[in-house]
Amino acid sequence: MPFMGSPPAEGRMSSATFERLTDLLLETGRFRTLCQDFHDGPISLWGFSGSGQWLTLAAMIRSSTAPVMVLVNDDDEARAAVADIASFAGTGVRVAAFPSHGLTPYESISPHRETLARRIEILHELIKGDIKVLVTPVEAAAQRLIPLEALLERVVQITKGQTIDPMDLAKSLTDLGYERVDAVEDWDQFAHRGGIVDIYVSTMENPVRIEFFGDEIESIRTFDTLTQKSISEISGVEVLPCREILLTRDFSRLARARITETAKSRKLFASVDKLNLVLEKLEERIHFQGIEGYMPYFYDDFDTLFDYMGKGFRVVVWEPAKSLDKFLKYFKQLQRLYTGDVFDNNILPGPDSYYLDPAELKKRIEKSRPAAFFTLRPEAPVFGPTDLTEVPFRSLVNPGERFDLFADEVRRMVEADMICLLCVSSHGRAQRLAEMLQGRSVTGHISTNFSPGQGGAYIFEGDVCAGFELPVCNIALITEKEIFRAPGKKRSSTKKAAFLTTFAEISLGDFVVHVDHGIGVYDGITLREVDGEEKDFIAIRYSGNDRLFVPLEQAIKVQKYVGDEGYSPHVDKLNSTRWEKTKKSVRKQLQEMARELIELYASRMTKSGHRFAADTLWQDELEASFPFEETDDQLRAIEDVKSDMESPKPMDRLICGDVGYGKTEVAVRAAFKAVQDGKQVAILVPTTVLAQQHFSTFRKRFGKFPVKVEMLSRLRTAEESRKITTAMAHGELDVVVGTHKMLAQSIEFQDLGLLIVDEEQRFGVKHKERIKELRHEVDCLTLTATPIPRTLQFSLSGVRDMSIINTPPVDRLAIKTFVMPYEEHTVKMAIQRELDREGQIYFVYNKVENIDNFATYVRSMIPGLRVAVGHGQMDRKHLEKVMLDFMSCNYDVLICSTIIESGLDIPNANTIFVYDAHNFGLTQLYQLRGRVGREREQAYAYFFYRRDQVLTELAEKRLRTIEEFTELGSGFKIALKDLEMRGAGSLLGTAQSGFMKTIGFELYCQLMERAIKELKGEIPADAVETDVSMNLGLDAYLPGDYIADLREKMTLYKRLSSTVTSEEVIDLRDEVIDRFGPLSKEGVILFASRDAMLLMGRVGAVAARRIRVLKGNDKVRLMFSREKRMDPMKVMDIAEKWGSRIRFSTDIQPGVTIELNGEEGLDLIALMESLLSQFK
Repeated sequence: MPFMGSPPAEGRMSSATFERLTDLLLETGRFRTLCQDFHDGPISLWGFSGSGQWLTLAAMIRSSTAPVMVLVNDDDEARAAVADIASFAGTGVRVAAFPSHGLTPYESISPHRETLARRIEILHELIKGDIKVLVTPVEAAAQRLIPLEALLERVVQITKGQTIDPMDLAKSLTDLGYERVDAVEDWDQFAHRGGIVDIYVSTMENPVRIEFFGDEIESIRTFDTLTQKSISEISGVEVLPCREILLTRDFSRLARARITETAKSRKLFASVDKLNLVLEKLEERIHFQGIEGYMPYFYDDFDTLFDYMGKGFRVVVWEPAKSLDKFLKYFKQLQRLYTGDVFDNNILPGPDSYYLDPAELKKRIEKSRPAAFFTLRPEAPVFGPTDLTEVPFRSLVNPGERFDLFADEVRRMVEADMICLLCVSSHGRAQRLAEMLQGRSVTGHISTNFSPGQGGAYIFEGDVCAGFELPVCNIALITEKEIFRAPGKKRSSTKKAAFLTTFAEISLGDFVVHVDHGIGVYDGITLREVDGEEKDFIAIRYSGNDRLFVPLEQAIKVQKYVGDEGYSPHVDKLNSTRWEKTKKSVRKQLQEMARELIELYASRMTKSGHRFAADTLWQDELEASFPFEETDDQLRAIEDVKSDMESPKPMDRLICGDVGYGKTEVAVRAAFKAVQDGKQVAILVPTTVLAQQHFSTFRKRFGKFPVKVEMLSRLRTAEESRKITTAMAHGELDVVVGTHKMLAQSIEFQDLGLLIVDEEQRFGVKHKERIKELRHEVDCLTLTATPIPRTLQFSLSGVRDMSIINTPPVDRLAIKTFVMPYEEHTVKMAIQRELDREGQIYFVYNKVENIDNFATYVRSMIPGLRVAVGHGQMDRKHLEKVMLDFMSCNYDVLICSTIIESGLDIPNANTIFVYDAHNFGLTQLYQLRGRVGREREQAYAYFFYRRDQVLTELAEKRLRTIEEFTELGSGFKIALKDLEMRGAGSLLGTAQSGFMKTIGFELYCQLMERAIKELKGEIPADAVETDVSMNLGLDAYLPGDYIADLREKMTLYKRLSSTVTSEEVIDLRDEVIDRFGPLSKEGVILFASRDAMLLMGRVGAVAARRIRVLKGNDKVRLMFSREKRMDPMKVMDIAEKWGSRIRFSTDIQPGVTIELNGEEGLDLIALMESLLSQFK
């Protein structure tokens, strides 16, 4: 499985081209000698270029049976090396990365749980001997790990037919570090429901569902996390611990005893509260943040990767002087921390309890007859008395960002009979590159069929980080990094983010909305007997202590109330006219809004706009220089935009996607296309900082083309603004990025062809009116990170063209997120870690009145720390200078307000602290976190609250949510949670938010959808929604011991009541059986009853009610809608078939009564369906 967005541990399937390259290398006498030297003993090689060191290692692996441990500088190098080695070594060679914790043991926080699970997975594979090449940072190689025997003893084998108590299995999973949840969605979680246990093991692509019959395992199935439905049966599963600390009874007892003894010996009275909390957690066997720091207390002995590798392995060290020196500095940093803050206030042991010391590490490396690889010739070998041998690699000629110069270089190579291998990330890019080369009179063959000695340019799909020349083989390997002067393409994920489809689970005490009766308070689900029939009812409490019991078949009418944060809605009174009046008022205003949308859309469809030309060669060059592999959704959005622009109708398209999904690149390509046709482009943004960011992005992307980009915002002086507006009016500027200043009536363009609006909902009413005017005149592209609920997506289709980018990029690692009380030493260590990798830090401190004092405090933490301050109340020139200086890496830390919240993209800033995080809204926290992790670096987000601060329930929910949803693609989930907690004002804007507060967001969406459908003629304006009810005297419900969680039960009832076809009923029934086990008799009746009710609706029946008869047979009265017209011939046929058992009534409301002959349960439902089918 992928690790946090990295390549899979085995790397990707290598292209045959790479394997042929390795074969050619081995055919040269020089490299055969190097392979023999590698086999015989320690060697030192220098002169590598690009990925040449990994090609060389792949050749050495081919000629040796020994496993290899490769030591590199950090986790980024490890991930890149895994991909390269796997490509060159070929299929069948298992290459894996063992990640470091990425944190010091003294930081009181734990590594990402997927990192912990990944490490265990790799250690287990090493024990089994499945890994041929292990790549890891030096720091991780030196770390003391869980004893090999302790790990082996805790691996649980589960097979079909095995006997084990489900409760015992659940306890074992807790000991192994798995988190118990209601529904499994992510790694290292499990759920236990009666005779079913779900587990998500990190080694499995999908989680598994284990179904018991008593204590015997009856079946094991994989299932989908999104649908929770089973996929396929498997015979067994191997369950590994989730982390290296095993909270078994024995290990926990040992750790508590040792910690207590250490505390006594050090007389740590100052930290007694923290000590007691740790001991309490360990006694209860609960994992907690920072527990990894206590690992030395859990075991008697420790192993390292050198022990897990087994016997006869070899070590290869890339740039050993650099890597070992980095570890030496890290170890000294730990010593300083231990002798400073940590020893005085903590019970953690010294650095040598966590790591081999640098001298011991070097000895362990030297025992394995290491190979040292260097770029430049070192002054002396690092490991032992070995010769320094040069390898025959050569760096590629650097053509800069000029594709024409690159094409000339390829031509030169081909004319010199060199084999020029051009490696790109996809077949589509191969075709594009071939066309671009052809435009420069160079033939590029999309083929891997090259022959030694015959020159030519061959384009193929592959995955290598950097190219090189190999003169000994007369070959050059060139990657996208060299072709387009951009980082190698990162492949996209196939995993999509969940749509925002439903609004929230309903919990006891929540405000709810009943569509017909208004806003009340949810009182739970209660089992009641009505007319001899037991059913579950939804209980809602209204004003005056009135209570409404809603039959489960009408659960779809009950919605969680979602309004503005802190707003308590008016609770209605049953049988009052107030609710209907409120709905009528909102419906009227929504109809006006919908009419406006439809009229605007219709108006645009009748107008002729500029028809943009097809893509140019320059357009191809621009798009090829994008440093990421486009996701499928992103490509679809780009094609949608281009198709709109090339049509004669004016474009009005909305691009919706989460933070970091690539919306800006869609805008970049649209803008460039417009400029290619001689049109001007206006990019409208809501904030000054975002304007600066887009200005920098567009200018950088268009840098090698003759495109003039400018910015119009408050960061420009009056004189500068005057010159820019004059240049716009004279057509001297192609692209202008601006805030609302650009909407002034005095602003003119000579030939505006495209308007791009970012986050339109954040503009004021007057500005929106001006945007609306511009929309009538030019092509318009709107970008938003605010998710659109699926119901609104459907209803807006045909009113607003939309493209949804729902797939996150994958090479950006998930941001490691920590929610914790503020601790100065945690901040210091995190800053130092960022400084060590030459990165930068945001520190969000939203109290402008004393932000300068806080900046002084931060400066004092680390000598020489370069700290800047930025906030919205600063002088514009000063703020611009601060932001530009920070973007230019002239500062290490930016102490700032929420001015950075939207759009700021500084790839070098990958740590963010948020002080008093409990005071921020959930979406704000998510947007702030989105400022880091924009590139391939591991990013960190710390959300602090003061230790003495008593958090409100709402604040706790926010912080828990931001910590829980860390993966890319969490934005839609975050937005759903935010709608629950804070309301929909950010999605709807001020006016719409007012409507929403009175009726709740979900009903708002339903009424908006209906208003649009009415105006589009899809449903009659006077159409009445008819309820269908059925009371056959049958018990129909899901028993409490079958689904104990009321929220889960409520969700399932709502889903059942919203089904509209028999297929949907069957699918949901099968899902419930799959997840919770066989249905009870009442559950079977429940689903069969729903199917019968759908048939009633299809034939126009509105009610079915059982009539109890004291003497004689019971009867069922079936009523139809008043609009139902009975066909006389059909009535005669039915009467003839059913005889005296049936009697028709032709009152105001037509109906039919049937006499029962003892039918009950499913037989009675089958009887009703048979009768109903006669009325089709």
